[in-house]
Amino acid sequence: MASLDPTVALLRLFLAALAGGIIGLEREHANRPAGFRTHILVSAGACLVALTALSVASSFRGVANTDPTRMAAHVISGIGFLGAGAIMREGLNIRGLTTAASIWVIATVGLAMGMGLYWHGAIATLLAGLTLHYLPAVERRFTRGQYRLITVVTQDTPGQIGRIGIALGNRGVDIRNIEMDSQPGGLISIQLYVRTPPACDLTRLVSELATIPGVKSADTTPW
Repeated sequence: MASLDPTVALLRLFLAALAGGIIGLEREHANRPAGFRTHILVSAGACLVALTALSVASSFRGVANTDPTRMAAHVISGIGFLGAGAIMREGLNIRGLTTAASIWVIATVGLAMGMGLYWHGAIATLLAGLTLHYLPAVERRFTRGQYRLITVVTQDTPGQIGRIGIALGNRGVDIRNIEMDSQPGGLISIQLYVRTPPACDLTRLVSELATIPGVKSADTTPW
């Protein structure tokens, strides 16, 4: 019974690993939880599943009715569990959705390479790489001035973050992430990564934050 040529199988595994490495390097550079090695393993593993499915279908051709796409379908659904592990909550922000999507995409690229769809996998890798590396800058270019870092130094009292959040919410400000650092004298420095509405008056917003009881200072810079 015919089976896939070992040289072809090795080539497909290599291309899948290469595609995973390309996307993984970008995620590694962005300091994301799933980086270089993870993407290589996901892509190569998905490719191996595709190769196994093709070999099984070839070996049992005429003996049993086999469908090589069934194993591939299980990869698509099962990779969701790995992608979920890349999603985490940080403060008021949920991070990792893009990395989870990149894991899913690179798994499908691995399947494509394993099935011999080289151009499909290559173009998908190129599109994914361009999306991850360049589109964040494009997104910020078209929403210039809306992404801000607001730093508030305040007394460390119960409910203070809530009061600051209410003040920002009243202005339609979307809080993306919060980081806090302890300061001498019972103070804390709160860094709020936010997206402000286009018509938001930043000077007035900072002035309002400074009037909250316990707040010592407030300022904003582009994010």
